[in-house]
Amino acid sequence: MTNRRYLSSLSALFMVASFSALLGCTHVMEYKPKYLGTTKVDKKQTLVGKCAIYTTSRDDSYIFQGPPGSVFSSAETLKIPLGLITKNAAIRVFDEVCSEVSTVDKLDGNNYDIAIYPRPIGFEYYFTERGFLRLVITPQVVVHLQIEVFNSKQDVILSKAYKSEVVSGKNIYIPMTGWEKVNVAAHETILELLGTAAKEIVSTPRE
Repeated sequence: MTNRRYLSSLSALFMVASFSALLGCTHVMEYKPKYLGTTKVDKKQTLVGKCAIYTTSRDDSYIFQGPPGSVFSSAETLKIPLGLITKNAAIRVFDEVCSEVSTVDKLDGNNYDIAIYPRPIGFEYYFTERGFLRLVITPQVVVHLQIEVFNSKQDVILSKAYKSEVVSGKNIYIPMTGWEKVNVAAHETILELLGTAAKEIVSTPRE
């Protein structure tokens, strides 16, 4: 009897979620520092000098908006501040890599040894369904960043695109909570991509 009630409750929740999807809801996410977690940067690899995280106001205000690339919740829309997440994830990563970190919105007139310019250029997200009655939902994201690095003469010493694998967030059993799980996965994935970039930047000649 208990199992039947549990399944009935889950079915009711999915009916509510499906009805909401038909209405075309927009789910607005926020940048949340706690979602970045800890970096996986090798602290033995460091840069002696001042690093500037370079982004423009347009970069900072960039918000991705779009539906998932899955049938589940395809009528709904996510808004997520990828620009702000990327900027703050870069600060978090390079604060552990560089002797000193600052943020700048232009290269001219600023003192730095290297400037890192990260920006999101692609984002996809999905909800996969599996399990009994397909009641287990797994949010998944793919993030694509472009990162350019400048030396103190403003010469480009590294320009590379970094694309994540499909990253799965935590399983959800109440559909309405899935959007925040996408937000968590996006934060974590961006942080990891920047950590990967940091390893290459440390070994890149500055001249």
